[in-house]
Amino acid sequence: MKLWVTDLDNTLGSTGILKGDENRIGELSLFPDVLNVFKVLIAQGIPIVVLTKGDFVYQRSKIHQLGLTEVIDNIYVAENDEGKSSLFQKILDEHDIPVEEVVMIGDGRDSEVAIGKKFGAQTIWFKYGKYNKDSEAPEGVRVVENYKEILEMLSEL
Repeated sequence: MKLWVTDLDNTLGSTGILKGDENRIGELSLFPDVLNVFKVLIAQGIPIVVLTKGDFVYQRSKIHQLGLTEVIDNIYVAENDEGKSSLFQKILDEHDIPVEEVVMIGDGRDSEVAIGKKFGAQTIWFKYGKYNKDSEAPEGVRVVENYKEILEMLSEL
């Protein structure tokens, strides 16, 4: 693995608490062990990139609230899933890393997971939230429900 690409909302922390109320951003917190995973990646010199959708300033504010401003190497914000796919290609081009050495992680089976799989990246489905309870994982996609599981698999990626 030479590059870590992660979704933001409901992948690094639960953003469901916001419920459309931007004033509640101060209530955001990281899922347990996210920082432990990031410490391992940083120690190995692996860049961490956020690929998300929404308003750039608002997404950047969430990263700041989560305490990740100094940890994240770059943030790419798209307007929709199609834009996310285009930005994923841009990330690959900018980092000039073979896609097989890129890890894509996200909670969206039909967005981040589909993008990672489409491009041939190592893909992790962070199976979190009510929309993911009954869905099946696409073939070849690793499934985790917490970051402790990710810590345990990092050496395999």
